[in-house]
Order: sequence, then C-alpha cells, then structure tokens
Amino acid sequence: MRCGVKLNNSLGPDKISARLLKAAAPILARPLTDLFNMSKTRGCMPTVWKTAKIKPIPKCAGASEPKDLRPIALTSIVSKCLEHQKTLNKSE
Repeated sequence: MRCGVKLNNSLGPDKISARLLKAAAPILARPLTDLFNMSKTRGCMPTVWKTAKIKPIPKCAGASEPKDLRPIALTSIVSKCLEHQKTLNKSE
C-alpha cells in the first residue's frame, strides 16, 4: 500500500506516524485496505480520521502577534492514505 505521504510529516490527532505505517505496512496493509473499502461502501469514515489538530506556524521569523501566524491543520496520516487511494482510483 502506497500512501504518497512524506515520512517526516507531523503527527495528526491519532498520533500515528508515517514512519510507523511504513514499517508496519506488511502487517497493516490488509486491515487498512478492509477499513478503506468499508469506508467507501458505507460512505463514512472514522471520526478520528476527520479530526484535525490546528497548529499556528509563524509566517516570518520573530512572529509575536496572532496576525503573524498562519494555521496548519494536521490530519491523520491514515486519512491521507485513504484520500490518496481515492485520488488514484479516480485517475484510473
């Protein structure tokens, strides 16, 4: 299973890293594929996959006010894998 996700991505709300998914891919590929297929069939996905952790990132060095920050949404790596699979399926 290929996710198209960078290994150094930040952790999402589920605390699962891309490195962990890659290392455990031989074990997790079948269960995740089953979950992805079930999600597609039922038209829904687990809530934690839809949750994001918002992290403020400075726009420039020395940012001291809220206007100097931009929000980044950290989502689940697993949900990114699901999204990547949907994109691949659409292009076929």
